[in-house]
Amino acid sequence: PGEAPTWVGEVDAHTGEIVAFFDDTRYERIAGGVFPISNDGDCANDGCEVAGYPLPFADYREAGGPAQTATTGGLYTCATRGAGIESRLDSQFVRVSDTCGAVAEQTLCDSELDLGTSPDTNCQVEPGSSAGNTRASRTSFYHLNRIKEKARAWLPSNAWLQGVLVDNVNVNNTCNAFWNGSVNFFRDGGGCRNTGENQGVIVHEWGHGMDANDGGGFDNPSEAYADIVAFFESRESCIGRGFFKSGTCSGYGDTCLECTGIRDMDWDKRQSHTPATPSGFLQNNCPGGGGPCGKEVHCEGYVSGEALWDLANRDLPAMGLDGATSWQVAERLWYLSRAGSGGNAYNCALPSSDGCGTTSWFHKLRLVDDDDGDLSNGTPHAGAIFAAFDRHDIACGSASAPENQNRSSCPTLAAPV
Repeated sequence: PGEAPTWVGEVDAHTGEIVAFFDDTRYERIAGGVFPISNDGDCANDGCEVAGYPLPFADYREAGGPAQTATTGGLYTCATRGAGIESRLDSQFVRVSDTCGAVAEQTLCDSELDLGTSPDTNCQVEPGSSAGNTRASRTSFYHLNRIKEKARAWLPSNAWLQGVLVDNVNVNNTCNAFWNGSVNFFRDGGGCRNTGENQGVIVHEWGHGMDANDGGGFDNPSEAYADIVAFFESRESCIGRGFFKSGTCSGYGDTCLECTGIRDMDWDKRQSHTPATPSGFLQNNCPGGGGPCGKEVHCEGYVSGEALWDLANRDLPAMGLDGATSWQVAERLWYLSRAGSGGNAYNCALPSSDGCGTTSWFHKLRLVDDDDGDLSNGTPHAGAIFAAFDRHDIACGSASAPENQNRSSCPTLAAPV
């Protein structure tokens, strides 16, 4: 009484015999408080901690036994009602290492394991919680598992995506995060918020790891690669919204109008309202460094990052695709073109630049988009790809060239009513 069972019947297709009949409702779940997008306090726009998020692929141990893995929805199955259940956020795909202490949260079999929320940032935890059950631990664990799950869907043969990623949070420093074979997130302080509580920063640093492990070595600029991964998750052009407690990103002289993160990939949301190009933005705004144009890689990342943002938000919609479809098409082209990707994202010898090289992202997206094995006659979204990259002077050819025309060998499907 009072329960809502999900009854499953299994029937032999040949004889009609009922071979099983059982309640398959999964009552046990591992969940906890997570920041969906940012920790900037803008609750109406996913900037506050939300309780009860399912923790995907969370580990759990029954009665001190071996580690098992929950489902993508955090559901777990146990054998003995009343037995002790413990999770350490040390799972099949992500292992949290919190400098505040270890994670060790318990419940009893057949009960939800709720890691709860935290009263504040850094090492603050609820009374009775383990020292490592912090906002940063739960939030980074959630987002790293989600981005790895997405990448496995697109790149199922990539072995790195199947392994364990070490996630270091509450590192005793401020205003940064980095990738060095693991991901590392700093504490709140120095005018910056805790980067382990910020989805954009979390996914950006994971993006460097994906770049290093996609089979082709690092792309250049890797910062653009990581920013693109981040905005495909949030669908916000402001990378790491809320990173700064006050003010907006500098934009390397092209000031962000409202972005409180590290960069804004929508050129129309910066002071000049002008697309970044090598001969314009890079030559005039960026200090020297190791990018394809010889400029500092974070600054140089604006050019190719903006091209992918434009593809999803301006040029695919301009060819008649709805917003959701545009995002899906752009994401597909991006992830499938990452397999074996490496080298310069475009050719550059300032003030000249183009996307005619075989390592260029323009070329790689067209290869993935092509559906008949012949690039010379265009691809299904060639016009949109050209427009997005040409706006930033990293395309190849002209808008009127046959290879830059939208052409598909597949039948046109009518939009469903």
